[in-house]
Amino acid sequence: MPDDTQEQQEQAPEQVESQEQVETTGGDEQSPDGFKSEESKQSLLADLKKARDQVKAFKEAEEQREREKLSDIERAQAERDDFRTKWEQAEQARLRSDIARTKGVDPELLTGATEEEMTAHADRLLTWRGDKPAPAPNPNPAQGAGGNAPASEDDQLYNSLYPNKS
Repeated sequence: MPDDTQEQQEQAPEQVESQEQVETTGGDEQSPDGFKSEESKQSLLADLKKARDQVKAFKEAEEQREREKLSDIERAQAERDDFRTKWEQAEQARLRSDIARTKGVDPELLTGATEEEMTAHADRLLTWRGDKPAPAPNPNPAQGAGGNAPASEDDQLYNSLYPNKS
């Protein structure tokens, strides 16, 4: 659609020139250059200049829109690259975690960029560790249903104020 407007703007000087021809062919009194008067000539030249300025402004605006569109495309490509990088990092972290859980090693110790490299490294870690089983994680009594976890000061105060509510 902008091309149609551009064509109309480019046709504007031609229309002004055709008006010039109409004015030069009509009337009985004409100057040697084909105009009825100097006033009509100046008016027509002013209109022609105005039309050419409009065409120039339109072309500049169209070029600006193209530059903005290009920058939008570049911005979108940069965002896509950022998302792709984040996804690859998340996928690698998931893979590292899965291999570590399967092999029974700490995921922070695994190195490698591919599944094969991480698996091979996990196997080397297991060989290095020998037949000793992986140490059991120390349970945190404050998490989950530990049963014997000491009550916090807030819980003790609440229980002292409302003995039957717990």
